[in-house]
Amino acid sequence: MKNNIVTWNDKKGLLIFGEDKKRSQSKKYKRIGYHLVIKEGVIDMDNSPFLVRCKGCEKNIKFNVNECLIYLENYDSSVIKKREEESLTKPYETLRNIIDKNNCVKTYNKKEEKDKLYNERIELIDNFIKSEADFIKILKKSIIERELHDNKRKQVHIIMDNVKMKSNGKKRGGRSFEYIVLWLIEEELYRNLKFFKVSLSYLNYTVYES
Repeated sequence: MKNNIVTWNDKKGLLIFGEDKKRSQSKKYKRIGYHLVIKEGVIDMDNSPFLVRCKGCEKNIKFNVNECLIYLENYDSSVIKKREEESLTKPYETLRNIIDKNNCVKTYNKKEEKDKLYNERIELIDNFIKSEADFIKILKKSIIERELHDNKRKQVHIIMDNVKMKSNGKKRGGRSFEYIVLWLIEEELYRNLKFFKVSLSYLNYTVYES
């Protein structure tokens, strides 16, 4: 990452720049880097900004004098090539493009996380519900489903939870746990709401390796 800078938008939507320095000992972040800030002056969104190293701010994790080190975001971040110009760091993209790219990365990752959660729930349904194919199909499509029914909108929602109960104790070199899977299925048609609950329990037996 010698010729690159890392950039991301923080939780407040503020643009952050970092220059890689060394490996991090943190379990959450992989790298530590120098905090870069935009040089004071007129900010032009359609030009590449001049960046300088921060001399110290509330983001500093080392509290060194005249040096500001920060954790580099390794999930919702973009890596951009840089160049040195007038002894200053300058990314090869406009400020506007950098902000847009960071927003796109964050949006994409949120969608990926949502899809992952959806797939995990579907897998639970497939693994723990052994029923007719039509019922499985309803559960899969009813997480959020809308359809036209006699020119009226029908909505079906499913709320699913998987509760781990207390251990049933050690048996034959292993331990068994009881789980309860709960579904609350709501159906709304022209403001008429009806719902029903489905639940089942199952045992999971884990064998300890010797």
